[in-house]
Order: sequence, then structure tokens, then C-alpha cells
Amino acid sequence: MIKHLDCHRLKRSVQNGNKRVHAETYRGATTGAMQYHIKPCLQRKPDEIILHVGTNDLKEKNPNEVAKGVLKARNSNLSKEHSIIFEQSDLIEIFQIQSNLTNPNILWEEWKSKFLAVADLHAPPITRKVRSEYAPWITENIKKSMQNRDYLKKKAVKSGSRNVHEAYKRARNEVNKLVKNTKTKYFMNALSENNQNPKTMWNTIRTLTNKNSKTTNITEIHVENDHSVTEPKQIADAFNTFFINIGTQLADALPVTNITPESFITPANSSFEIHTVSIEKVFNLLSTIKVSKATGHDKISPKLLKDSADIIAPSLVNIFNQSIKTGIFPDDIALSTFHGNACNDELHHKPGMIATYNQFMNGVDRADQLLSHYCLNNKIRKWWKKVFWRLLEMCITNVYEIRKFKDSKVVHKQLRLTIT
Repeated sequence: MIKHLDCHRLKRSVQNGNKRVHAETYRGATTGAMQYHIKPCLQRKPDEIILHVGTNDLKEKNPNEVAKGVLKARNSNLSKEHSIIFEQSDLIEIFQIQSNLTNPNILWEEWKSKFLAVADLHAPPITRKVRSEYAPWITENIKKSMQNRDYLKKKAVKSGSRNVHEAYKRARNEVNKLVKNTKTKYFMNALSENNQNPKTMWNTIRTLTNKNSKTTNITEIHVENDHSVTEPKQIADAFNTFFINIGTQLADALPVTNITPESFITPANSSFEIHTVSIEKVFNLLSTIKVSKATGHDKISPKLLKDSADIIAPSLVNIFNQSIKTGIFPDDIALSTFHGNACNDELHHKPGMIATYNQFMNGVDRADQLLSHYCLNNKIRKWWKKVFWRLLEMCITNVYEIRKFKDSKVVHKQLRLTIT
């Protein structure tokens, strides 16, 4: 590990000499960033590695202390699996180890930890800064001025010259003034072009102010007796209490009867069985994964699954078959999805099961929504027209519900046009 060295001459001398020696230079890199440069070097398994490093995040200047700091940063960021996995043969050996466990939850957690460890070694995630602000007023002229400003800043920092620093300040002020004037002119033109259409104008304002993205942060929930809860645990308990009591409340509203629910079910003599899956089936499914899909909550990339399909297919088959045999679905995958916009009302947060029910079994809700457009108010003139249209809407809805039993393909809109 050497400091104050011509890195380009070092690399050329190593390439012209012994190929079993690998030289890697990262001037000014911190010890936390060095590990991502060291990993490709270790894959080549050279006899010696020459590192030309910086000490930006190390206070010690002694070479031994610098080396200890690099090792400490490496050990704190790499797990035990990272230190022994370097080639594809090692990956095959890890995923071919069959576990004697039968609990799909434990099998999935072990498999997930191993896969993420290998993925972090060979394909570590890279953080990129993405400009999220919508700035269409930045023209090519402004970009060139920004490049000149950045060049003068680097030159001023490197040289320490007062004249260069003054030139940088003038360039910075010119860029700020140019951006401000161009942005104002762009806003005025965009609003003047849409001043006759309020909807388009507000869409333009939301776009220019970057108000398109919305995040929901539940900080308060209204419960019974006009009482509100704000603590995270209390909010979770309120949701839990609401959803577990839905069935009980619906049952209490039904009349008492002596008929058992099983009497409505037609007895069946046939049965079915879920067969275990094969390695070929899982491999084919992994090979057809769309790599353009986003990574899920498990942090596993679809591209990595597709690239390593032949290696991980046997281990995944073991987990799937154990889940079928034991009837246990991994808890890490069984996550609920909530829908709704009202973040402070527990009635508006519906799990995926309730949302699916509303999608296919909401005939009554749909009729109520249609009738809500004809609210009665005897204080307005010609209120009797409201009554007429409401009764007509009820008749059309009833006709639609009756026709649906005979013809499931009937469309509500088409039926209304036929009647009228």
C-alpha cells in the first residue's frame, strides 16, 4: 500500500512486467468505497495486489494504521459469505447444499440471506443521484454556462488564485441570474398559453412545481366516539380491531335462523391434489422473467434471478415442494396491500381481499353511486324532476341486474342506450 505515487506509471509497469501482480489505484477514495474496487481484483486471484489509496476518512497517517483502517472497513461491510465466494463454482456449491429443515419460512429466510449475500458480492447495488425536479427551462446555453462555472470552481480550488476565484464568482452570479430570468419567462409563457383552460392550466402548474408525486403518511386515525390516536402502535391496533370485527358485525346484523351454512353447499365426491413442482418448470419460469420489472420488497433483482436460473432452480424447488407438503406459505411473501386515499380514516384502508370483493361484487354499491347523482331537495325548484329521474334510474338498474342473470355479457351502458 503506497502513497504519493504516479498511478499511471505504476499500472504501465505492472502490465509490462509480471501478470500475476495486479495494481489498482483510487486516489482520494475513502476506505468504504475501496471495497467495491478490491472485489474485481480478488476474482482474478493474483499473487500480489498493489493498492494506491487515499486516506480521506482516516485520521492516522501511519501506513500500518491505514492498512488496519482498510481492513476494518472491509470487515464491517462484508459478511462471512463474501470472504469465501469468488467464482461460479462456489455459488453452485452453496446452493446445492440440501437442508434437512421442513419449515418453508426458515428455508426461505436462509435462501434469501445467501442469495442477497452473493448478489452483494458480485453485483453490489450502486446509488445514483437522479434529478427529480422538472426543469424544462434549462437550455443548452445555460448548461454550457454551468459547465464553465464548474470548470472555474475546480480551477480556483486547485490553484488558489484570487483572480480565478473572482472569475468563478462572476460566472456563478451570471448563471444564477440567467436561470432566474429564463425560469420566469418559461412560467409566464406556459400560463399564458393555457389561461383559457383552467384544467390544463392547473396541470401545468402541478407539473412545473413538481407536485405530481404523492406520499401517504398516516399520523392520525379517527376511531369511535370522536377519539383520535396518533401513536404507531395504537394506529396498528385500531386497524387490527376494525378488520377482525367486520365478520362479527355483519353476522350480528343478520336474522337468527336454524339453517346451517353447510346446507347450501352441494356435496362433491371429487377431490384435487396440488402436485409438487419440477426443476424444469421452475427453470423455465425463471428464464422468462421480465428483467425490466422493478425489484420487490425482498430486494431481489429479477435480472439476477434470470441470470442464475440454472443454479438456484434446485434450491427453490425444495422450498416450493416443502410449502406444498406442509401447507405453509412463507410469511415474508404473504404481505397485505392497502388501498385508499383518506389517510386518517380506518374505513378507507382496505386489504387486497376486500378490494377484490368490491371489484366483482359491488352491484349494490354501483347502484347507490348512480342514485347519488339524483339527491332530493324539496327546497329547489322542480324537485319533482329529481324524483322522476331517480325512479327511472332505479328501474334501469333493476332491469340491468335481471338481464345479467340471463346474459352475463350484457353491458350497462349499452342497455341504457337500448332502452332510451
